[in-house]
Amino acid sequence: MQRMPVSLFPEVNIPFILVNVPYPGASPEQIEAKVIKPLEEELSGLKKLKRLYSVSRSNFGFVVLEFKLSANEREAFDGVREKIALVRSSFPQDVKEPIITRLDAGAVPLLIYGVATNLNPQKAKKLLDDTLIRALRRLDSVQGAEVLGLG
Repeated sequence: MQRMPVSLFPEVNIPFILVNVPYPGASPEQIEAKVIKPLEEELSGLKKLKRLYSVSRSNFGFVVLEFKLSANEREAFDGVREKIALVRSSFPQDVKEPIITRLDAGAVPLLIYGVATNLNPQKAKKLLDDTLIRALRRLDSVQGAEVLGLG
């Protein structure tokens, strides 16, 4: 009789999709009312959607969508993109293009930093990209680093 292999970190493909929407200069309340709520209303009708939650912060908001295990990842991703296209024209003019990312449960961030500054969003992003992000990306143990929600 053969035994099933045991793994500390088994590979499991749980379909999660993140939609990050930069809105420079906007308050959390503005982002929730003008971007996140319309997105939630549109995205909540997706097939095989298990759960949806969102966060609104200064300068950006995001929606995390968890699909049922039976969902096809490609179809889920395409469905999210189509729903965003339907609601995108209702966003304020200063809202940047939404960034859609498939989340890999095996590549969950180990560290998330928040930064407060008096700099305008574009200068703050450039400063972070040129210093902190560049230094983090040089480390062998860091798979990736990025600035979200600014500029």
